[in-house]
Amino acid sequence: MANEPLPELVITGPINRVMELEGKRYALEFVRALGASIRREPIRTKAIADLTRYAVAHPSSVASGIKQVIDMLREA
Repeated sequence: MANEPLPELVITGPINRVMELEGKRYALEFVRALGASIRREPIRTKAIADLTRYAVAHPSSVASGIKQVIDMLREA
């Protein structure tokens, strides 16, 4: 599972802003729960993978909000 490739996160269709904000809120809470450990590369990489898998399983509107947080983590 550790070497399992991440699914591609594809955002399509019109975005429902409320659902997008809900996805972003979920992802931010997920990251906050990790605390300062998110600064460590292996933790950040696993968080990105977990959020990506979660986002793929949800509607594009929710996934769009989660992707915003994933993008911030990748830039960190």
